[in-house]
Amino acid sequence: MCLPHWEAIAARRCSADGVFGKPAGATLGVKHVQRGMKPDWPDSQQHGHGESHLKQPWQTGFHTPFEDCVKNREVSHMARKQTHNGKTVSAQEGLQEASRQEQQRMALAGVRGHQPHKALLIFYASMEHLCSAAGPILNYINLSAIITATAQLWASAQANSSFKLSANMAGFELKPFYCSILLRLKPMLPDVGAQAVSNILWSSAKLGLSPDASVPGMTDALAARLQLTRNEGRHQLGAQDCAIVLWALASLGHQPADKSFMDGICERFVISMKHQDKSKQPTAQNCANFLWALACLSHAPPDDAASAILERVTGLCNLSGQEPSAQNLSNTLFACAVLRLERKEHVTLALVNRLLILDRASGYVQNYCNAAWSLAVSGVLTSETFHALLQRLRPLPTAEPAHDALPRQGLHQLYQALDFLQPLPMAAAQQLHEMVTRLGQRPLPESQSDADSSVSRWLGLALGQLGLAFASDIPLSGYWPYAVLQLRDGVSDPIVLANEGLHCFRNNKHRLTGRAVFRRALLAKHGKLVLILQHKLSSSDIDELAAYLQQELEAVVSVPDAGIKIQHMRLTDMEYADDVFLLANCPSNLQALITALADYCQELHMQVSIAKTKTMIIGDGTQTILTCQNQPLEQVESFKYLGLPFHQSAEARTVAM
Repeated sequence: MCLPHWEAIAARRCSADGVFGKPAGATLGVKHVQRGMKPDWPDSQQHGHGESHLKQPWQTGFHTPFEDCVKNREVSHMARKQTHNGKTVSAQEGLQEASRQEQQRMALAGVRGHQPHKALLIFYASMEHLCSAAGPILNYINLSAIITATAQLWASAQANSSFKLSANMAGFELKPFYCSILLRLKPMLPDVGAQAVSNILWSSAKLGLSPDASVPGMTDALAARLQLTRNEGRHQLGAQDCAIVLWALASLGHQPADKSFMDGICERFVISMKHQDKSKQPTAQNCANFLWALACLSHAPPDDAASAILERVTGLCNLSGQEPSAQNLSNTLFACAVLRLERKEHVTLALVNRLLILDRASGYVQNYCNAAWSLAVSGVLTSETFHALLQRLRPLPTAEPAHDALPRQGLHQLYQALDFLQPLPMAAAQQLHEMVTRLGQRPLPESQSDADSSVSRWLGLALGQLGLAFASDIPLSGYWPYAVLQLRDGVSDPIVLANEGLHCFRNNKHRLTGRAVFRRALLAKHGKLVLILQHKLSSSDIDELAAYLQQELEAVVSVPDAGIKIQHMRLTDMEYADDVFLLANCPSNLQALITALADYCQELHMQVSIAKTKTMIIGDGTQTILTCQNQPLEQVESFKYLGLPFHQSAEARTVAM
């Protein structure tokens, strides 16, 4: 079969440049494109090119105009040294690299045509033949360039509407081709440089192929090379390289085995922000991708590093030509929420204001949904900001349905943000609820796994043994609790039973992620939350589980409804990062809340700071000694929480609002 015009286009381009003398009408003929086989040529193209020509080490496996140039070179010129990418290489190596680049240019034209899968198959075959023919001069630079070129070609092919990933041979041949390149790279790992590691990881993530699936341990081996080059003082990763490496690891879902690797990358990224050459300082996209990857890998960066990166993004908001995009802002806010990063108020304001002034057409709707959810998780979402974000989500008159459609995940995030804002004044709550429902109905949470369903049934048996009435399979704010118990008095708040779900940072086992804290906060809005320890649920003794549940439920029921009643909800606490604000309707109830908080922190190997904990009695200013862990707490007349002043002379309803 003959492929039409894309090879001829490349030939005409070369001829127009005055470099090659190949006729512009030359076409590429291919009979076999299976992996590991050299394509065969029509007799008309083989004329004048004997077997000696096909055996040249720089030959790529199919005929290109470049071969005419190569064949006519003198042997003396082949021994000449030249410089390639900062490394002195032989002319043979230079010709090999030039041939690879020419093949890539031709394949790029092919994947944009009507038969992109055939162009990819030809590229696979030609690259394998190039590697086989190169012999000892093949190095890691060549292999890294081949992997990178493959990722770029696949990205172009995926943008082609005629390219069906699930219905062509190119998709099936990609994995064995990728595996063969990595197997060739494996013995060269001791020499691989930092830049090549960055390119290989980026390309693997773009292809959606984990190096470990082809060569076990390859990903950690590549990460180890970065550590060695850093320790040896060799080529240091720049800001973009650091962001690419972490983005690739997060996209592949790979946790580095070396725990010091992440801290080293964070340190290097912060150092790059002080580079004298401003062009080498991180861009807004670098910062956003870096923070997003840390969030996906559940790695909390040092506070000073996080603060420096956020200040960098904030500063770029005001630099013309370097402003962050809607996706950059969305990813930054998402990372702040999940990582529970402490940030100054002006940082949040700058990021949100920049997002709201961008042209609506420049950002997908998911960016605004992510921003609303992230601000809610961080505890800084206001009804005004939520209203402004919802206004941005109204369908554009000229938008295509596929571009402006609100995805299921976006709706889920908006409804969770709305739940976070409750309770609200009735008029404001109704307006926001109508704006959200116009975008779509609340989606059900993802179906429970078989393991969770089994645990729910086991827990139901224990509750039934205690003679307690409960409801199960009731979604609350996008989550599936195990059970909801309504007390018989019909007045007290319901009791919500859920799993402990200790989702902590990998580098800090005792610090919950933003998602875990947010889940607890939303479930607690529906009643008294009781978190069941995971090891208790795995018990095979139903009597033991029933006794444990009875103890936990009695402890909850014995604590009076200590919070302040607002409409149909009771507010007992507010949290922002590690700052907790407890509210009670009397000193004795407040003491019960303080004791419960201290006991819970002790279970998580955390400690309440006695010196930073203050109490205040609103009203007549009666002196009441409250304690925490048997130590008296200081009582004050006023204090500030998140910049909002509170004074003991204020009315209770004023403080609660």
